[in-house]
Amino acid sequence: MKKQIILVLILLLIFIIGLFSLWQFSLYQRFSKETLSCGGDWSYNVRCPIGTYCQSLGQGPLAGGLCKPFLSPLFDIFNKSESTTPVKNLPTSAPKKQLTSEKIISSEVTVEECKIKLNTTKGEVFLDTNFLKFNPQTKCYQLLNRVSPSGKYVVFQDISGGVDSMLKVYSLEHNDTIQLDVFGTSQIFDIAFLPDDRLIALYGYKGIYKEQYLKIFDLPGLFSAYPLNIDKQYKCFTNLIQYSKEITLPDIGKDYSSLSVVDGKLRIYGAGGVDGEILKEYSFDELK
Repeated sequence: MKKQIILVLILLLIFIIGLFSLWQFSLYQRFSKETLSCGGDWSYNVRCPIGTYCQSLGQGPLAGGLCKPFLSPLFDIFNKSESTTPVKNLPTSAPKKQLTSEKIISSEVTVEECKIKLNTTKGEVFLDTNFLKFNPQTKCYQLLNRVSPSGKYVVFQDISGGVDSMLKVYSLEHNDTIQLDVFGTSQIFDIAFLPDDRLIALYGYKGIYKEQYLKIFDLPGLFSAYPLNIDKQYKCFTNLIQYSKEITLPDIGKDYSSLSVVDGKLRIYGAGGVDGEILKEYSFDELK
């Protein structure tokens, strides 16, 4: 009798574990298609759904994180093993290199659909954003978008989970859009490119002068390992820390608002933009 009871309990435990695993896998599949921001500052402090936890972005408590199922680390292991195996059998990258003769000339935002329109030497490319989905009231013409000096990349502003500001980068060579970084509820004031295709992002909280920052992204370095450094589920770089650097701007009792690259220097302006007061300058070497 005792053996039968033990057997029933074991089968019941296996059944429960199986149901839990299936439930977790369904959540994993859901969050592989969409991201949900969580945590962050006092202005929203979103909690994750049952069965998930808030994985920190590693950018401090104000930046928050992303909701992930409890078993996502386990599923990620199988996901990585599946994604790395076929890489050896991929065709050579020669066809992609043919695109190097094509360059992005300019970028703009389509007001009606909130898409990023790229004008290249061979035609037009349209990139989707999440603004109409999460925030239909967005004034699309205000979205930041910049083309790199080489014409290989365009970086543009987007939104994650309905509340978090985000930057995405499109690579013309790879014809792919990747999440560059999520900045939580902080505001992205401006972005600018250095001559070597490094991107500078100016972000923080208006009126909170000690929480305003620069972040430098080495885009050529990030794409040098593509696609092996791309998280398949969240479509973001897995080695972002290696190719990025953050600088806390000095608290001068004023808001930093815009950027420009002039005479080998990065200039940061206050209210009034590039026609206003220069609040801080950095040489290119200081930004390495």
